Amino acid sequence: MPKSQQGYTISKYRGRYKVRVRDPYTRRYLSKSFTNQREGEAWAKSQRAKYLTGADMVSDITLEQAAEQYARRCEQLGKSSAYVRHIRMVARKAAEFGIRKLSDPLIPGRAQAWLAELTAQRYGQRQAKPASARTKNYYLKALRSIGHYAVRQGHLLRNPFVACDTVHEEQRNELVFSFAELCQIVDPQHRHNPWWLFAVLVLYTGMRSNEALQAQWRWLRWEEDLVIIPAKVTKTKDGRMVPLQPELRDLLKPLAKPAGPILEGPLAKATVDDASKGFKTYLTTIGVQAQGRIVHRLRHCCSALLTVSGMSHFEVMEYLGHKDIRVAQKYSRGAKLYRKQVKEWKDGHFRFMALHAATDQQHKEPTRQQA
Repeated sequence: MPKSQQGYTISKYRGRYKVRVRDPYTRRYLSKSFTNQREGEAWAKSQRAKYLTGADMVSDITLEQAAEQYARRCEQLGKSSAYVRHIRMVARKAAEFGIRKLSDPLIPGRAQAWLAELTAQRYGQRQAKPASARTKNYYLKALRSIGHYAVRQGHLLRNPFVACDTVHEEQRNELVFSFAELCQIVDPQHRHNPWWLFAVLVLYTGMRSNEALQAQWRWLRWEEDLVIIPAKVTKTKDGRMVPLQPELRDLLKPLAKPAGPILEGPLAKATVDDASKGFKTYLTTIGVQAQGRIVHRLRHCCSALLTVSGMSHFEVMEYLGHKDIRVAQKYSRGAKLYRKQVKEWKDGHFRFMALHAATDQQHKEPTRQQA
């Protein structure tokens, strides 16, 4: 007997119509006979709709019950205690929001609303901020894992959380510094501030904070115009070579020593946390508003500047020590903000000092004319 494309079949046998409806989840057939063909078709369409929408659930299990079963199974399989606690915590918070019976057809909408209202309350914060897309998707992944386990155990015919959309954050270009702010950050008139040299190193080389704090003079190869970053200080434990920018060379040459750390004084034993606080203080001192931007954004700025000046994402990936081309593309999102200012940077070299020199010349010219 041929199978119907609508998910059910109707055959006539001894004056009656035998109707078979296929369950797409269990792959089984439910049969029933009718004396009238139209009645059989109506029943088949109704039953098929129940299968597809999940309205015909196996049990009325709640989210917390399913989560507890799943958590115990994870413990038996040797999953980390942190993951098990996370599963129970997500189920508890979702239940407090009103996500209880998994057979409720309104569960996907409620779950989506709950994720939209999630906040990230941290210690010391007076007002909780909205949770990031990454956090919301992490919670959604836990809900889907619980639903998937309930389906495998036969409590549900379908996972209701599959219908929830993954959360995406809008692109925020304001997280990088503007070209004018970068010029202010690397301006040599601020060289008396100990954090000026730290910021210069991060921006011109794309080093991470911990790499810049450990930078040594022996890393600089003046003859080859290279900066050799050893593997022991990198995040990926792979050494890399960074081109020595001409402007960085001019800034460092007067300070050069045969050996020893580049950053001295209060920065000699500074930690990454110290660097984060020190950079914010430096921005305040020079009149640049942080607006939530941390020192790591200088690394993003370096990537964006290199991209807009002509380097490919693969070159930038090697330059900054990334393992994935997608990370290099993400770091270069702010490239379009610099497109107008770096039209002359065809060789990939930064030109901040040249801009300062031109600005100084403009300030001196009126004085000469007056003289």
